[in-house]
Amino acid sequence: MNQLMVKYGIDFNTLFNVFKSHLENEGIVFDRESDFSLEKSSKRIYLRTNHHNDATKNKKKTAWYIVDIDNARMSYGWFHAGGASFTYSLFEYIQEMNLQPGDIVYSKEQQEEDLKRYLNSCKRAEKSRIEKEVTAIIYMGLEWSRSLDLPQRPHNYIVKKQIQYPHARLYNPVNFSKPELLDYIEKHHPEYKNNSLLVNRILDLQPDITQQNLRLNKLLVEGVKLDNQVVFLQTIAEHKNKKGEDKFSLRGVLPNGAFKILFNGDLALWDLSRFIFCEGYATGEAIAEAINYSIPVIVVYTAGNILNVVRDFRAQYPFSRFYIFNDNDLKTASESKIGRNPGVYYAIEASKCVNASLIGPDFTNDEIDSSDWCDFKCLYGVEHTRNVIRHKMKSAVPITAIQSPINPNYSINALFFNTDQLLENLRIYPESMTKQHWSTLVLKAYSQLTQEGFSQIHPIELVKDRYLQILGQLAKQRRSVTPSNQDQELTLTFTRLVSLCARNESTTELNDAVFSYIRAYQKTGLELEKIKNSVQNIVSGFYDAGWSYNFVKNIFDSFE
Repeated sequence: MNQLMVKYGIDFNTLFNVFKSHLENEGIVFDRESDFSLEKSSKRIYLRTNHHNDATKNKKKTAWYIVDIDNARMSYGWFHAGGASFTYSLFEYIQEMNLQPGDIVYSKEQQEEDLKRYLNSCKRAEKSRIEKEVTAIIYMGLEWSRSLDLPQRPHNYIVKKQIQYPHARLYNPVNFSKPELLDYIEKHHPEYKNNSLLVNRILDLQPDITQQNLRLNKLLVEGVKLDNQVVFLQTIAEHKNKKGEDKFSLRGVLPNGAFKILFNGDLALWDLSRFIFCEGYATGEAIAEAINYSIPVIVVYTAGNILNVVRDFRAQYPFSRFYIFNDNDLKTASESKIGRNPGVYYAIEASKCVNASLIGPDFTNDEIDSSDWCDFKCLYGVEHTRNVIRHKMKSAVPITAIQSPINPNYSINALFFNTDQLLENLRIYPESMTKQHWSTLVLKAYSQLTQEGFSQIHPIELVKDRYLQILGQLAKQRRSVTPSNQDQELTLTFTRLVSLCARNESTTELNDAVFSYIRAYQKTGLELEKIKNSVQNIVSGFYDAGWSYNFVKNIFDSFE
């Protein structure tokens, strides 16, 4: 349902009446009420009418009408005219009538009908999302398990990019068979062994018999999630095609938060102090080689995927220092109509959200074809690249979303991403306190801040000042009792829900956060109705009241 419809309490019947009145104002006369009737229901609703125009009363005409629900806009015209004659939107109607929110009554019956429709759409979207995830996990897992070791003959891409220690495999040149797929599913995902639709869908994603050359001589690099499950694969050809492309994602899957870690050691033993993020596989190998694989280098595969990955890592590692080694696409920027440098643009947007430092390569005007740290290493060598990276990392300053008195892109959880420096400035970091205890204090301060009603709509300096006050008060309190596991769980679930709301995350993410919130607070014996009121207060602080009410009601109805 369009946000304007929710805000002004306009249901679908009222919307159709608004459009019908506009048609009548244009001189179109309807002989009967049934002349304006619904023919097909979807987001685009087609209406067929029998009517005549005042100027030609004896000539009845049949017209078509398309109502775009998402934008609350109508297009209409004659069937044989070849296109829309007029358009009219709900926004125009609101302006013409000088309406204010609440002027039109949104009845309980209409709310229930819209909520039912919304619930059904949520269920369909969730089902589709789960199907895609399962397909990707099984398909990617099978292809990765049957990939081959690199051959003795060096792959041309590895030679060209001067990769000394490749962490890649070779794409299997032969399609897998149905029995092979069924064996893999039975061994690793037995719950789907009887799902014939899923099996056929995965078989159809392979290159068909006429495209077997797509499998030949391709490097294969994997993308995983934080649970270490392979959910994405990228192939890299020895030579670029006519379009200048040499990297391809397997069909049916996108990176969407997938990454590859390049690190010389067990990540579980890493002190979590620093992480490096970069865009491409070869770039990651060049950076990792230059720093002797001493810091985890996270390859995100595409510029648009940087934000997805760094957000996931920030949620898992709230106190680590993040460095984003961005590409510098000077040639793309010079050819772009808007002059955008995608490597720099997406890295800056991600840095603002997670308080990361930005480190990019510098090229001369004669090196405009170069764009990333791998190109830099090929031009200047490993030793010079190592010295440049070391210097840039020492002087790097985190980019923060807190840049102006009132910043519409501000995310409130950015306040505690760089806590070490914050505590040092406050001079209240007792040596006797552990890092874990400080983590608890920071989250408690954040929770109290949001419970007091502060959000991204408030002036940033005001929010920062209050946050520091709360943190200082908590730090000076006597630590007589270590917080229980239950207290920490409550704080974390509350903080996560507020963070997702402040970042305007997807409905699926919010659903998961609310369910975690309900389960955590039910363990304390709190009544479900009180939990619902608490969730409603949090969500309505960031979203439209009508949408928040329907969203929360939907979740608690399904929970019961």
